[in-house]
Amino acid sequence: MKKLITIGLSGLLLVSLAGCGNSSSDSSDSSSSSSKSSKVVKDSSSSSKSSSKAASSNSNNNSTSNSTDTTSLSSTQAINWIAANMGNTVLAEYNTGSTQFTSQDFSYNYNGTSGPAGETDGAVYYQVRENHSSANMQAAGADPNTSSNAGWFRITANGALQYESAANQASNSWTTVSTSYNG
Repeated sequence: MKKLITIGLSGLLLVSLAGCGNSSSDSSDSSSSSSKSSKVVKDSSSSSKSSSKAASSNSNNNSTSNSTDTTSLSSTQAINWIAANMGNTVLAEYNTGSTQFTSQDFSYNYNGTSGPAGETDGAVYYQVRENHSSANMQAAGADPNTSSNAGWFRITANGALQYESAANQASNSWTTVSTSYNG
């Protein structure tokens, strides 16, 4: 009986989204999404699965052969996806001097469904912090006893990976960096 109800609700959600004309156009802020579906990115200690998934078209895919469902990633997959997209986000902000940082010079902290400004919009959030124990950070003079905030990533309810720099945190200004899993 529980499976039938879940399937029925998922089907109703998909029909509802189709009727709304949901599209996957890139937007700098997906908080205007009309989807009410719950997206679960599992923490590595969690074994729960999402009972409903957002319907989305991947017309702006980074890879046409990729079929990973970005609305239901494990924590490891989410971090791999974030690390794969560090080049045009965090690293672009950091690699302005002589030291060239890599994704290994940062740590990725799962923050659940609460964003940096208290958002509760169905997305899951990861805070990216400087790893002051890495060789590159130490060469740049980073204090190994601190760990500065470098920015935030979120995976929206419709499966888009978005970035917000630490400097823009107060403005709630998110930029879509990927709509297809490439982790």
